[in-house]
Amino acid sequence: MDFHHSCMLIPTPKSLDKVTNSVRIAWAFRIRLAGAAGNLVLFGDERRDILLADLELAVSAHKVQRIVLLGHQACGKYGSCGHTFTEPTAEEAFHADTLKKAQMLLKEKFPSVEVLLGFTAVADDDTVVIRKVS
Repeated sequence: MDFHHSCMLIPTPKSLDKVTNSVRIAWAFRIRLAGAAGNLVLFGDERRDILLADLELAVSAHKVQRIVLLGHQACGKYGSCGHTFTEPTAEEAFHADTLKKAQMLLKEKFPSVEVLLGFTAVADDDTVVIRKVS
């Protein structure tokens, strides 16, 4: 079973294939929380502790084996906290760094759980793309 944590954007299982290496997702818990991975490493202990408690329940009670964290372009939570970007590459790099820090925290807390990362953006042709962060 998977646990997906993203911001306000809900990806479809098909679009998540890019992050999960084409592993089909049959069952998943999904949490949408403004700021996504930032809740684990940027926005304070209270938000982190609430999210970790939910993850602990998912891992222990429901045998979640994979956590997928997704960030996205033009995140309002990041902007409201002063993280604004003029260049898309700088924004994606910031999200990648935040996602990797959150991944490290989750691997410490849940060593047997796989943690995958992705970044969602809008391409020049207005299609939504999810890129794997590694």
